[in-house]
Amino acid sequence: METRLTKIQKFKMSLWIIGFIFFIVMSTLAVSFGIVLSRTKKIDLNSVITNTKLGFIDNNEPNTIINKVFELNPNAKDLSLKVDEFQIKDDYAIVYALNSNYSKNVKVSFELAIDLATLLEENPFLPVDKWNENNSDIDILKIIDEMYGEQLKDENGEKLPLEVIDKNINAKTVTIKTTKEGYFGKIVFYFLEKPSNN
Repeated sequence: METRLTKIQKFKMSLWIIGFIFFIVMSTLAVSFGIVLSRTKKIDLNSVITNTKLGFIDNNEPNTIINKVFELNPNAKDLSLKVDEFQIKDDYAIVYALNSNYSKNVKVSFELAIDLATLLEENPFLPVDKWNENNSDIDILKIIDEMYGEQLKDENGEKLPLEVIDKNINAKTVTIKTTKEGYFGKIVFYFLEKPSNN
């Protein structure tokens, strides 16, 4: 009877050991499988770069585009991004991550801003006889409007809002910019004698 009891106990012990070993093997496989899955699962770049409408940018150079993406998508600042140079157009570009943990690419759209200086057809000068170091900014803007008002208009034909950002009394120059979105840069006007047409 004792041997029979010992055999049953040994059998139960064997089943318990086999079950324990099976549990250990399955747990190890589950952990390994989880690690493999986590390594192969890629993050969709669209989930990080969510603001794809960049607005106005000064040019469509890759660095300008990437800097604007970072500015509007703070979660992307730690990524190494690149612009597909074959996919840069006047109003969009394709951006992708250099890190292999990210999948897909993102199409970002933008509008190219206009350089204010390109609106003028001639060198920006103002008649020296209108120079007065006591001229207010408003007086100076009126002089500019009289001479260049027709050229300093937006795409709808409306006059651009201008502001004086610098007056150099010694050099007799005035620097202006516009506050209208979609334009960048500045114009330096020189108070000079008008060249003769001889």
